[in-house]
Amino acid sequence: MFVYLIYNRNFDVDSYFDETLPEKYRFLDFYEYRKRQNDFTFSFSKESRKLLKSLDALLESERCLDFKRKAKTLKDRFENHRLNNKDVSDFWNEIELNITQDMMENMAEETVEQHLATKSTTKKKKRKDQNEEDHEEKTTKRKKIDDYFSPVYETQHDQAQQPCENAKNNKNNEEPPVIGSPDDILKQYHQSDGHTTPSSYSPILKSPILDFVNNPFLEEDSIISIDDVPNELTFEYIDQINEFFLGETNVSLLFNNYQNQSLKLAKTNGLFIESNVHEILSS
Repeated sequence: MFVYLIYNRNFDVDSYFDETLPEKYRFLDFYEYRKRQNDFTFSFSKESRKLLKSLDALLESERCLDFKRKAKTLKDRFENHRLNNKDVSDFWNEIELNITQDMMENMAEETVEQHLATKSTTKKKKRKDQNEEDHEEKTTKRKKIDDYFSPVYETQHDQAQQPCENAKNNKNNEEPPVIGSPDDILKQYHQSDGHTTPSSYSPILKSPILDFVNNPFLEEDSIISIDDVPNELTFEYIDQINEFFLGETNVSLLFNNYQNQSLKLAKTNGLFIESNVHEILSS
């Protein structure tokens, strides 16, 4: 490359004019040279101002007439030189197109990133709200279950204590063993022991299990009862060798009595699946 050495260089003049012969000064050559420099701005307005400043500095310098003559030629043609020179116009159009494409790609990437970030934030918020709703729903349902079962547990606990009290009273009274015919025994057990008949804490319509308002597990149209029992059906007691005794108590006879009482209950009021579990299983 030709380098034209000039002493007392004016630093307002771009290095292009120091490294290029005056007869080769051209607009496109200047811009292409600038593009190869590290301080190229990719802006036509900035680069053209730099060119004009260099031309003015050359005209005011003490350089030889060849430099000044060629500089004056370029300055005279400077106005609208991009429009008047197709090669210059094409050069900057390509640069500006690339810049526009890069900007659009960057904007697209930023938009996608923002969208993903917003979507992630929204998804996390929805998940958090859903978890809070699920927790509240579980808490409400658990409280309803606890409130529903509390009186049931208390009732069953009180009634569970009753057989113990009965047994204690019987022991203190020292009642004689029950003897006699099967019919006499049935009558005496039925009168003296409240637990030989179907469970007293399983009423048909008053059971808390059949509470359609407060029972969280029961729907009103889902209740099932057994009431289509033939009138002639009965459990006849037959004295067998293998009867089961607990001490002096004939458990087989008591169970037979329980079966018949359950059968009677089924015929009159019906046995409900939800409240008469023991009665149904005994039959």
